[in-house]
Amino acid sequence: MVQNTLPSNIEAEASILGAILLNPDISDEVFDFIRPQDFSDNRYRILFEVMFQLWKKEKALDLIVIREELKKSGLFDKMGGGETLLEIQDRVPASANIHEYITIVHSKGILREVIKTAQRILDESLSEEADSDEVLDRAEQQIFSISEKRDSGLGSRLGDLLDPILERMKEGTSTAGLKTGFSGFDELTNGFQNGQFIIIAGRPGVGKSTFVLNILEHLAVNDSIPSGIFSLEMDAGLIAQNILLMHAGVNSDALRKGRLSKSQHASLAMGIDRLKSAPVYIDDTPEPSVIRLRSRTRRWCRRYDLKMLAVDYLQLLQTGTLNAFERRITNRENEIAFISRNLKLLASDLGIPIIAVSQLNREVDNRSGGKPRLSDLRESGAIEQDADIVVLMSREDYYGESENPVIANINVAKNRTGPTGEFQLVYDKEKFKFDQMSLRTAEETY
Repeated sequence: MVQNTLPSNIEAEASILGAILLNPDISDEVFDFIRPQDFSDNRYRILFEVMFQLWKKEKALDLIVIREELKKSGLFDKMGGGETLLEIQDRVPASANIHEYITIVHSKGILREVIKTAQRILDESLSEEADSDEVLDRAEQQIFSISEKRDSGLGSRLGDLLDPILERMKEGTSTAGLKTGFSGFDELTNGFQNGQFIIIAGRPGVGKSTFVLNILEHLAVNDSIPSGIFSLEMDAGLIAQNILLMHAGVNSDALRKGRLSKSQHASLAMGIDRLKSAPVYIDDTPEPSVIRLRSRTRRWCRRYDLKMLAVDYLQLLQTGTLNAFERRITNRENEIAFISRNLKLLASDLGIPIIAVSQLNREVDNRSGGKPRLSDLRESGAIEQDADIVVLMSREDYYGESENPVIANINVAKNRTGPTGEFQLVYDKEKFKFDQMSLRTAEETY
């Protein structure tokens, strides 16, 4: 354990207790912000805890009641008895300075907690059984948990929350989020907002991954917005190639067979030149867990100022908290619910939108017309519950033959902050490209 003296201010701790006895009206403010752990002196910590319990029961906070409660709880001698009570009673702090006392005591408590957490992290790291990813994730979680405790606990006043809205009204600005480049989608959702969890769902091969890559390419190239993707199906090289083809508008078959025309070659060369500086980050680690994803995404946010993350796809993520045997016996629905909930919490914690590709179950294949529903989300109803936006994708050619390009139906089936609705895109499978439908007919588009 760390040998140096831990941060503390005994005088400020005693002053807080004395201020409560002097003016019980300030107890609401003290107990809303200070915790027993913030007291380094064990005597004062015990006394504060007893006063806190009396406050919760709405009992008087005077010496007679406090002394009786200490004796009844068997804590009177442990906290120093009458001598400590007299010490606190004789202290006459200025109530006007209570905010300074609270700040000092709370700050010292946070510093002690940081030191103890650092020691736990050190002990875990020195263990022979330590797994680096799990230790790092727990370390980040513990530090983040401490940072949350710095909150003032005072809540937000309605008037303060209305001021930014008034400013937007005056300036004529909107709360638009990250634009996807598809006007039909952006009109319904007003763009992706910070902290949102978005699901892109469809049957295998319908174009979900390509749709997400189109969004990433638009954000990075057109708006220079740093975006990342965790791919559990395609390797990083193939993702890079697909982004290049959609950006350059070149047929994949021509590149695959080495039959590029001069114009196609020039388009690809220009595309490479432009994409080299595009802030898109790709992780194709095989069988990643939620723990590893959380840890790496935090690092991306710190290092690259990441503004959006995509996961392709949700059902291939592992929990990372269970061993192989436990995973076999765990209910699959609960496992997916765990993953879904953690992705939503990660989006909220980091303040970025997270898109997750999801499979639909086979029920949609047996339905006339093959139009997906929210109930078709595979393996867990928690996905629908956690998601802020759910997009259901389908294609007119999915159950039959069709020429290329084809029409893709995009159904915003859930939108927590706005309307739902449907629109169509033209999907060119060979160029990995989705384009907006114009006012022309499908035949003219072809």
